[in-house]
Amino acid sequence: MGPAALRTAGIATTFASLGNQVEDQGDLTPEPTPLLAPVPNHISAPEETLSWITAIHSAVLSTARAGTFPVTIGGDHSLAAGTMGAMAEYAVEQSRPQFVLWFDAHPDLHSIDTTESGNLHGCPMGYVTGQPGFEAFPQLKATIPPEHVCMIGLRSVDPVERQRLAAQPFHVRRCHAHPRR
Repeated sequence: MGPAALRTAGIATTFASLGNQVEDQGDLTPEPTPLLAPVPNHISAPEETLSWITAIHSAVLSTARAGTFPVTIGGDHSLAAGTMGAMAEYAVEQSRPQFVLWFDAHPDLHSIDTTESGNLHGCPMGYVTGQPGFEAFPQLKATIPPEHVCMIGLRSVDPVERQRLAAQPFHVRRCHAHPRR
């Protein structure tokens, strides 16, 4: 319901008032997408998640190739995985590097193999930076090098994610809670 609420609130008019040409392409409807390998039983909605990632990836890549700057709005990290994967592919097509500013309390560097909760919302950065454990998902045509990722605001990092952050050249700027004065 988030995108519908933003439309009602006039987000397109606001963007247009800033001098941008806006084309609302509406909501996506994903096609069923089969997994390429089995996943652990505790993984929540893996086929549905993959279907959304695939639909978002396709829509964003098509929009970018048409010369339009894509803005995606939604409420699940499938949005991030599909958007970043598509833009990484587009950047390679344009012979340009892709950089990401990741504003989140979590690095989301898990994989299907490491998420203990079974929720794939902790995995988009792992997927788009080519971490192991995504054999069930299509291989991305381009991944984002960890040294091209700056994470801002991390405050909740699981042990597996902590190891990945330490072993790879991610740029990390943590936020620390300050007591109220």
